[in-house]
Amino acid sequence: MKKQLSLIAALVLASSAFTACGKSSGKGDGEESDKSGYKKALSGIISATIDSDPEKMYSYMYPKEIVELHDELGDFEIDEDDEEYVEKLKQCTYKVTKTEEEEAMSASQLKFAEKWLADEKFQLECKIEDEDDWYDTYYDGRDDVEPFCEVTKGYKLNVEMELSYPKDLYGDYDYDDEDEDEDDDSSSKKKGSKKSSKSSKDDMETTTREEELYVYFVKGEGWKVDFYNGLEYYLDSHSTAAMINDKIYEFLDEAGLSYSSGYFIVGSDDDHTYNVPDDLDVDDFRDYIKENVEEADGLEYFVVCSYYSARYVATSENGKDWESTYPSKSYIEYDDEYEYITTMYFEDEDEDEEFSYSDIYDKAVDAVDEYNDEYDY
Repeated sequence: MKKQLSLIAALVLASSAFTACGKSSGKGDGEESDKSGYKKALSGIISATIDSDPEKMYSYMYPKEIVELHDELGDFEIDEDDEEYVEKLKQCTYKVTKTEEEEAMSASQLKFAEKWLADEKFQLECKIEDEDDWYDTYYDGRDDVEPFCEVTKGYKLNVEMELSYPKDLYGDYDYDDEDEDEDDDSSSKKKGSKKSSKSSKDDMETTTREEELYVYFVKGEGWKVDFYNGLEYYLDSHSTAAMINDKIYEFLDEAGLSYSSGYFIVGSDDDHTYNVPDDLDVDDFRDYIKENVEEADGLEYFVVCSYYSARYVATSENGKDWESTYPSKSYIEYDDEYEYITTMYFEDEDEDEEFSYSDIYDKAVDAVDEYNDEYDY
């Protein structure tokens, strides 16, 4: 299956890093350390990638119910014509130089991981039911999907590795040619020829990469690897801060605040509430969040608002460290040049670990003050 193999090759070149994972402790899944457990999963998924075994790959990525649905869709079939290409994949080698835990997944992130898996499962079920018009069914029903498994823990990892692969790994391989014309003379020259394709050292490319990815533990199944970064993308767009941002528009619309309100901040507590206009009931605001964003239960938060929308949201589990922000991984400040509040991203400045929840709140207060002063609010 050409599409599947092209995906495997993309993994090899883009983010596969993890075979040097140490020896097994010999303990059962329930007894081994977290690091030993997820390193086994990392090692297993790379071995399956190099062996061009997509079903085994997926078993290290998803719960078995999702794997079974992929199998039903025929996603694990590989054409005999692809033998030469598969042999090139098997020549790839890896040397891991670093594996570090950046952070443990928060309680709300674990809940979102369960929702992400449920969303993935529902998509596949829709495709099986109606392959041509599956998206309409998915779009109409995705908000009602309930989790089918429990994710109990997880980590965001930073992995550095050295990867060697054949320079012609992609070569002239035609990923889009799903159905070759059997009447075409060229089709008699199969890509799966048994002619040796082993590469010499001069034919190999070596590169060093540093990658970030999530690993998560599914109760009853063990550690899984977010190898396609689907969970990472989901967490960025479905964080608690993002959920609050989405829901608060309706509240502000109904509140009917005056345009002259300027920017203000409403938090889950008075210490993170600032410059609120007289015609806004803070208790109503907090009750609305409590009733409409269940993920915010037990979290501290603050929302930077104008009279009609949210400009920035941050949450915290302990009042010290930020748990999520919207926009993702950011803070806000006033831009003197453009005379507006702008979003600054932690990753662009490599300073995310230096900002506490209080730090980004203080920056938000400064931004609100400078904007309102500039425009006489």
